[in-house]
Amino acid sequence: MHLHPVAVTCCVCGRAYPRPLPDVVDMVSTSPRQLGRGVAPAFHAAYGEARAARLNLKDAGVAWGAPQTMPPEWVRLRRLYSERVVDLVFNVLGTRRGIALDTSAGAGYVSFALAERGLATIHADLDPQSIVCAAQWKGEHAERQLLAVRADYFALPLRGTADVIVATDSLIRGVAHEVAALEAIHLALRDSGFAVVDFHNWLHNPLRRLGLLPDNFTDNRSYFRWEVRPLLRAAGLEVVMDQSYRQEEDQSAVRRLLAPLVPPTRFLIVVRKARRQASGV
Repeated sequence: MHLHPVAVTCCVCGRAYPRPLPDVVDMVSTSPRQLGRGVAPAFHAAYGEARAARLNLKDAGVAWGAPQTMPPEWVRLRRLYSERVVDLVFNVLGTRRGIALDTSAGAGYVSFALAERGLATIHADLDPQSIVCAAQWKGEHAERQLLAVRADYFALPLRGTADVIVATDSLIRGVAHEVAALEAIHLALRDSGFAVVDFHNWLHNPLRRLGLLPDNFTDNRSYFRWEVRPLLRAAGLEVVMDQSYRQEEDQSAVRRLLAPLVPPTRFLIVVRKARRQASGV
């Protein structure tokens, strides 16, 4: 994309997108992604509503998961998990730097932390409230390199130029959704770049998944570990590193002791473009 004072021009299609503030771009793709079966109707409805919503920077900026809207313990655990994700990004980066993109960035737990640690970061989300939240944060942290871009995560605002992409709590809607989102990540990454993604583990709460306890993940999808790699391969990605995250590790002393015995809460995975595709073979 080419940045201009009041607009951004796509270097692929030539379309101009509004730039209401120097650090804010409204860059929603022209057409929605059609996902077909396997994705809950509630997601399709929410996706359509988010695409149709208008960006108003005078709004309150209360994104989903904002600290003031969630229980303190939820916020604490979310911040600790986000710190793990950010640590992983910098461990893989080593001494390199570049451009990071947090897709479906929400309330900014990851994107703000990346920018705080000196990485040029794009906070991307389709929800206008998320963009307002990021714009407000940037206004209070002018020295940080953060660009807030309203974008559909099926059509990310970069093409082959992202050094790092993060997608957490996003790959939870169904196979068609996950593959489409991963394909967008593949398209946005440079050949030498990598992405950090996560998947919820079906075995962490089997009684809830089987309906023997109340389901707290309605209309969403968890995965067995063996199901994850085929999803990544379908999008042209391969695994670089695979970690297990157990939420119990960040909870009370008793739960921390039991954490090694509990199935992982999520699979936290570093991926890159499959080598054959990245090399053009």
